[in-house]
Amino acid sequence: MNLKGLVLAGGMSSRMGTDKGFLPWTRLDQSNTSACSVTKTMFEWCAIDMAHFCKDVYVSLRLAQLALHADTLKQAGFETVDRATTRPHADASNAELPGAKAHILLDDEAYGDIGPAVALLTAFDSDPLAHWLVCACDFPFICAAAFAQLVQNFAEPLTCFKHPDGNPEPLLAIWSPTALQRLKENVLQRKRTGPCFTLRELLSLPSKSSATPKCHAKPVRMEQIDWGYKKQPEHGNEKQQVDGRDAQVAEKVASGTEHMLCPQDWTWLVNTNTAQEFDEAKTRLKTESERGNITYAFISQPTTLTGCGWL
Repeated sequence: MNLKGLVLAGGMSSRMGTDKGFLPWTRLDQSNTSACSVTKTMFEWCAIDMAHFCKDVYVSLRLAQLALHADTLKQAGFETVDRATTRPHADASNAELPGAKAHILLDDEAYGDIGPAVALLTAFDSDPLAHWLVCACDFPFICAAAFAQLVQNFAEPLTCFKHPDGNPEPLLAIWSPTALQRLKENVLQRKRTGPCFTLRELLSLPSKSSATPKCHAKPVRMEQIDWGYKKQPEHGNEKQQVDGRDAQVAEKVASGTEHMLCPQDWTWLVNTNTAQEFDEAKTRLKTESERGNITYAFISQPTTLTGCGWL
């Protein structure tokens, strides 16, 4: 499988008030004998974690963001882009992406203002034969283990995580060429621009009611996470496991389907859209890292990270 990474960072971030992908996020690396703090932007962390699985990692941006964040992009190694064709050059590199090349992929403005679908379709147009490991830049607790679970359990035409309410998360998923072709047809022919609509159609999931056409999942809130609860997947069996603590937890983390996986760690699905939510996430990260409830192992076995349960 020709797997490429795509970090979605081209949104307007209207509720945040600033580009979410360029916010600083500090991880406490506990993979060594002495813990140390490392700060990078949100999109950089996604790219670094994707590089465990993808030879090419792209950050999706709007044209206006290039000048606004030129220094940050250059420092991160994402400075090579063909502005005329929106096609990235193939010679970009970044020492922090082990074995991977770093690219900027400019959203194709011809698709118009259609939300995250424009990034997916621009990626598809750049390489119609590739599978794309997709992650929105506003999941602050995402790590390599999340991508490992998706890669290890991928099934055509699309594999994603599902939220506790049962709804799929289309922006933390692997999209195949077949899935992206269907998305393109829905956008151009049926004017259905939401990736979630295409995902539900492909997986034969019930359609959302007309009252909720965008099929937003109920977001995972930090206060719902049982930060002290750790579980570690057994080697060779990385699909979601239930420990039998109690019936409520067992129901919350019931096994996912072939295409919709329950995450090994519910923190991966915590989403931050406002400055207040982001500040709360930073506070929680610091507290729980010091308690040993959040561990980032940068390079080695990403699937051996500890996980957090659901209250």
